[in-house]
Amino acid sequence: AIQHDCPPHRWCRALQIWIEKNPGHPKIDRLRIIQLLEVDFNLVLKIIWGRRLVWNAEDTNALENVPQYGSRPYKTPHSALYLKVLSYNHIRYMKKTSAVFNNDAKGCYDRIIPSFGMAACRRVGLPSNVINMFLTTLRQMQFWVRSAYGVSNGFYGNNESANLPPLQQSNANILAIHGNIHGMMQGSSSAPAVWLLVH
Repeated sequence: AIQHDCPPHRWCRALQIWIEKNPGHPKIDRLRIIQLLEVDFNLVLKIIWGRRLVWNAEDTNALENVPQYGSRPYKTPHSALYLKVLSYNHIRYMKKTSAVFNNDAKGCYDRIIPSFGMAACRRVGLPSNVINMFLTTLRQMQFWVRSAYGVSNGFYGNNESANLPPLQQSNANILAIHGNIHGMMQGSSSAPAVWLLVH
């Protein structure tokens, strides 16, 4: 377990890679930041969020009315595409007037507030000690930037939160302590599950 007063360990470190969405046009709003986490830490996130939490949510029918096809067992993006094609064909064959709304969740992982995401995870049974581990690690995370020029000498992170008070059982305390962190990290194995529960 990670203690609140621990110095940043190796699992609290990450590299960031900026990938151009349009190669050759490095516009700042078209760069995707990918965090490279420690493999063992990312494996723990995958087991807890991607496997146990999502399957528990499916078993308890917490996602029964969620029209989301990604990051769920037995549901694939192909199913969503198939339904869309069937809908368009039905509209065309029946010669119906219709309106279609397509929502692109641009930058959805970067816009999730982790404390709210953890509250959504808590709703479907994530234990508070796991939330404590994740948010404390995220608070103490140090980021280096990898570019064509190599890895940066300096790093950035949430250094103002080195001395966190102990996390209690209430969601209000989670929000009070960890409320100003933004983003679920693109390279994190927990991000798809948290987006599924927030969505």
